[in-house]
Formats: sequence, C-alpha cells, structure tokens
Amino acid sequence: MNYVEILHVQDQPDLWPVLKQAGVDAEINEPMILAAVNYVVAIQNCDASSVKAIGRKMQYIGGGVWKIPSEQSGNSNAFKMVLTGNGQQFRFLAKKIRGHSQELDSICSEFEIMHETAFKQVDYQLNCPRVTLDLKEKTQVMGILNITPDSFSDGGLFYEPEKAIDRALEMAEEGADIIDIGGESTKPGSEEIPIKEEIRRVIPVIQGLQNKLKIPLSIDTRKSEVAEAAIQEGAQIVNDVSGLRYDHRMVSVVAEADVPVIIMHMKGTPKTMQVNPHYNHLMKEIFCFLASRVREVTNGGIRKEMVILDPGVGFGKSWENNFTILSQLNWLHALKCPLLIGVSRKSFIGRLLGVSESERIFGTAAAVAASIIRGVHLVRVHDVKEMIQVTRMIDHILRN
Repeated sequence: MNYVEILHVQDQPDLWPVLKQAGVDAEINEPMILAAVNYVVAIQNCDASSVKAIGRKMQYIGGGVWKIPSEQSGNSNAFKMVLTGNGQQFRFLAKKIRGHSQELDSICSEFEIMHETAFKQVDYQLNCPRVTLDLKEKTQVMGILNITPDSFSDGGLFYEPEKAIDRALEMAEEGADIIDIGGESTKPGSEEIPIKEEIRRVIPVIQGLQNKLKIPLSIDTRKSEVAEAAIQEGAQIVNDVSGLRYDHRMVSVVAEADVPVIIMHMKGTPKTMQVNPHYNHLMKEIFCFLASRVREVTNGGIRKEMVILDPGVGFGKSWENNFTILSQLNWLHALKCPLLIGVSRKSFIGRLLGVSESERIFGTAAAVAASIIRGVHLVRVHDVKEMIQVTRMIDHILRN
C-alpha cells in the first residue's frame, strides 16, 4: 500500500539533513538539492511504472526526484520515492498523474489531501492605490519603457516624452498589465545620473499618461526623491534594482505611500556588477539576501503583502548564473512573496544563440515560458504583444 508523507516544510535553504534521513545520498545528488524548495515528500511502496511516471513529470517542472534502492525500502518489488518542490509543482504533478493507474490515483488522492493543508497556494494580489491585480488569475506582463538615451536594448527610442507616451499607450493596447517607466539606465557599466535629470525625464511622461491608462504605472528608480515625485503624479508601484539599499529613505517613502515595491537582488552596482561576479552558492545567497531585505523593509513599515521579489537576472551574474536562476526559481517560493523575472533581450540570450538585441525575441519567449512553469507571477518585457501570447499559452497549459 502507498502512503505519502511530508517530511519537511522548508523555512531555511538547507535540506541536507532531511534528505539524508529519508535515505538520499545528499552529497552525490547535490545538483538536485539546489532545486529543492518548501517540501520534501516521501512516497512509500511505489512500483516501477509509478516511479517512472512520477519522476518524469516532476523533473519536467524542475522538482527534485530520488528513487531509493529497494533494500532501503524494505521490499524488493517496490521503491521509495523522495520528491522536493513547491506547492504549485505538487499540484501540477497530481493533476498530470491522475487516471494513469490505480496506484497513481491513490497517490494523487493523498496529494490532494495535503493540498488542503500544507500545499495550499498563496493567492497573491497586488493592491495598488487605484487597482488590484490578481496574480492567481494569470501571469502579469510588465511593459518596459526606458526614457533614456543609453539603455542596452531600446536606448533613445522613447527619449522624447511624446514618443514615450505613445509607446506606453501602445503597450497597454497590446495587453500589458503594468508599464514600468525608468529614467536611468542600469545596464552593466552605466553611470549614475543626477536626481533632477531623472525626474526631468520621467515626470512629464507620467503626467501625460494620467487619465489615459487604466493599468498601473511603475517607477523604475533607486532614488527616493524620484519615487516620491512619481508617486505624487500617479505611479502606483516602485521598482528598485538596488533592493532599497541605495537610498535608505526609499523604505519610508514606499511605506508611507503604501504601494507595491519590487525588491531585486544585485551584486555590486550597475557600474561594477559584471566585473567577475562570483558566488559560493548562488541560489542560497540570493535566497538569504532577499529574505534579509524582506525582514528589513517590513521592519521599516512596508507591509509584506506589498513586496515583490526579483532574483536579478543579469545584475551581477555570470552567464552560467543566469541559467541557474531560471532552472532553480523554485528556491524562492519559500519566501512567500510573488516573484518577478526580467529576462527580456538580455545578453545571456544573445550569447547562447549568437544573436543581437533585436533578434532575441524567441530566446526571450523561451526564458519567459520556463519562468512561468517554475512559478513566477510577473514578467518584465520589451516585446509586450509577443510575450502576451507566450504567457496566455503557458497559463492555459498549467491551469488545465
């Protein structure tokens, strides 16, 4: 007879003792441990066909899978499986294995019982001042609007306020859920610009979009004075690539305005971040950084339900680091905040595919799709029309 048991609900990024206790050789399987987040689940007495079906489905969505040798399970005709993942992955697994065999139906039923307790999904919402975004309903698409002469992909295209306003309206028509407006380039090696210049760039655009858009505007800035001015003119979200560390007054500005805030992981500054970035344990370091920032900003008065987390693809990361983040995003679900990913047209795509910024749409689409499968709630993109199609397809597949 099968039975399913939750061995651990993760609150720290260290599952080695739990896995070893379950019979897993943690040192041999270290790459799998990196994908483990939230839950370690043991399934006793699985036959070979069930092991194959469960393992294939779980690995497809980025979970960890171990088949314990029969001598450890105590039955030469059965296996013990140990699975690691988050609630979304286990719900997906239960949906995909039902109906294949009596044994899998039994396992599925036990997963569904656990869903009512440990696996119950957090139904995230973004409560902006004038609109609420339901993150359970669909993946939210944030359109990028750079009002800069030097951004890496579209610098100068929308530098004039009239062109920027037209582009924002176009993205809204294409289906964007949020428009993210930035007046300072944060590409690798970029220099900081004066606060007054940043305000001069973004405020006319925000003013020009008032009463023309029903979707919220986000202000992409590290500087509290810029954020404050943008919020006064109608911006409803703050997106800070420094994780609210560059300007410590940013915490009080966001808390007082009570708007959602995106906290991103970045090693170094935009000018220095790509100078030989190194990590001893990439996902653990990102996890711990974001956990620390959540504690600090909530202690500073920002409500946790207003916090969105971004692992910072391309910000102080090596080429290999970016792919590791995308394959192991489920590390970050234990932080119980919605996740945003920004992969649009970035250089790691260009390097792998050998294409320029303008030719990275298919690589971007693939990275966006993989991110949604691994549970992100918001994607930040340049090519809104095309990425809307990607998100609708992946959302529909995952919800059926």
